[in-house]
Amino acid sequence: MRAIRVTVISILLTLALALPARAAVSPPISGTFVAAVDFSTVRLEDMPHNTCLLTISGVLTFSGSLVGSAPGTTNALEQAPCTDVAANPPGTYFDVFQFRGRFAGTVNGRPVGGTMTYTGVTNVGGHIDAVIVLWGSGIGPLRADAIVAQGGSYSS
Repeated sequence: MRAIRVTVISILLTLALALPARAAVSPPISGTFVAAVDFSTVRLEDMPHNTCLLTISGVLTFSGSLVGSAPGTTNALEQAPCTDVAANPPGTYFDVFQFRGRFAGTVNGRPVGGTMTYTGVTNVGGHIDAVIVLWGSGIGPLRADAIVAQGGSYSS
């Protein structure tokens, strides 16, 4: 009985001491990314309240803690009619957007793959405030600071 009690206490102590140590050595995640947009894939759909749903394909390519790329599709609800969106460069109008793609690469040298989302707002002038999540990997949300159709930086 005593041997079982000692074994259980040893296991619990090992787990209690190992968990904080593992969390403490988890390095921060940061780096940059480039957004390559395929403008030949733009689709515009008039929506209620004088807004426009823009859909476009592209690839996010990461360096830093994340190394790899995520091809995918962005849906953006633009605060302007589609005729205006079509006639002006990206970032002219405020929008809310979500990119959804499939990331393949590494995180701090560890192979990772899966669904990635990049979700946020584009302010007039093109500045983006967003979050990046690599679903099922424990990565995210990462804060993203970017420029529409160009890219930017990310950090945990």
